[in-house]
Amino acid sequence: MGIGTGLAVASIGGGIASSAIGAHAAGKAADAQVTSADKSAQLQKQAADESLAFQKQQYEENKQRQAPWLASGTAALSKLSDMPAFQAPGADFTTDPGYQFRVSEGNKAIERSAAARGAVANPATQKALDRFNQDTASTEYGNIYARRFNEYNNTLSQLQSRAGIGQTAAVNLGTAGQQTANSVSDILGNSATRQGQDAQNAGAARASGYVGGANAITSGIGGTLGNLGQIYTLSQILKSQRTPPFVPQYPGQQPTSYPG
Repeated sequence: MGIGTGLAVASIGGGIASSAIGAHAAGKAADAQVTSADKSAQLQKQAADESLAFQKQQYEENKQRQAPWLASGTAALSKLSDMPAFQAPGADFTTDPGYQFRVSEGNKAIERSAAARGAVANPATQKALDRFNQDTASTEYGNIYARRFNEYNNTLSQLQSRAGIGQTAAVNLGTAGQQTANSVSDILGNSATRQGQDAQNAGAARASGYVGGANAITSGIGGTLGNLGQIYTLSQILKSQRTPPFVPQYPGQQPTSYPG
């Protein structure tokens, strides 16, 4: 093998090796970027899952805290719906224990007074009893009406208060649910955006590796061809330098030889 051939072989081998090394390096760099992008996407998904779990836990705890107030308000609202309008006392007011006590004691006092005077059967005594009973009935009716009306209003007010507490609990739960829904939507949206960006980065890294490898191979081939051209030129120069100059020969003259 001549010097030119050896140089050519060495040049080709070096170019191929250079291009192979460059392509391998580009591929390794791309793989590293792809791995990093994939890891980032996994971390983004893990963070989103943990955040969603926390949002759900907070909402469930809030529901448990509001549940007693909501249940109480619901029960009060049911009673309010079934509660009849206030009814003024009728003739049954005379069965009121307070009224019966006052009438009984008043009549006894009048009768004892009449007995002390010996006038139990006196028409005046009966008239006094009738007047006392009428006056007591008139006065006690007003008292009974006011007492029953106050009791009705107190019951109504208590039920309304409890129903209001339940309504507040329901509003709070609705607000918490909306806030949780907004947070979940933001988390999912941001996570999807970031994972999409990571996927794009991974794709760009793969493409960059392919381009880098192709460039390395193209550069190696170009370098090899360039070296071959230079080697060919050099070999032609060397060949021309070894060619003996033309020397005329005469008959009987020994050929002139040159080291070559």
